[in-house]
Amino acid sequence: MMAVYRKAERRGERGSISVDDLQLPDLVPRDPLTFEMLRTLHHTLAWTLIAVLAVHLLAVIHHDILRRDGIFRRMRPFSS
Repeated sequence: MMAVYRKAERRGERGSISVDDLQLPDLVPRDPLTFEMLRTLHHTLAWTLIAVLAVHLLAVIHHDILRRDGIFRRMRPFSS
């Protein structure tokens, strides 16, 4: 989904998109308001993904290093 937003964002910024000699059709009409909306959405989703990954990393540290509760051994498939 991010790739579609990024492509539409580039379209609003620089004009039509072309790959080699192939001219791709316009996904959205050129509109500064749409461009700003897509840019804001792109940045918001990117920072949300970074935040989710950071929280996940903190959970790994919490369970594996601080609590040492063996959660990763219990989650491993086919463990006895």
